[in-house]
Amino acid sequence: MEQNEVTHHLKEFFQKREYKVFLQHRRRRPVDIFAKKNLDEWFIEVEAESRTRKMLLQDIFIAIGEIVAEMHEIGPNIHYGIALSESLSTQLEKFGTEGLKALNLHLFIVSDLGSVYHLNTDNTIEYIRSLRKFGKGLPSTLSTEITD
Repeated sequence: MEQNEVTHHLKEFFQKREYKVFLQHRRRRPVDIFAKKNLDEWFIEVEAESRTRKMLLQDIFIAIGEIVAEMHEIGPNIHYGIALSESLSTQLEKFGTEGLKALNLHLFIVSDLGSVYHLNTDNTIEYIRSLRKFGKGLPSTLSTEITD
């Protein structure tokens, strides 16, 4: 699944939950998705496969670096995350988890069928541990709802 498809599914995910969604939203630099509902704000970078090159762990590092560069505010209603295609999300098994805790970073996984799964920081760490233990594949306990 390519980046534009992941972006499309994530946009629909937020719109179904009555968020206003803006693509390539710019404050200081553009983020792929900005979603707002009442006081709740989400800033999300999207990464996925490309037909022209193989996606790797470095692409996830880039997405995290981009979202960290956008972290101008911290608060209970401001959330930062990355969205990955399902196949790219399996690269997280090689990823350290302590930095994710410090950043309170959320993960959105878009399955090959277009389902969007939201993992808060704790669930992201559990997902990484399950990848290390069991290998590829989405666990059945993933939620399609927004959780804190």
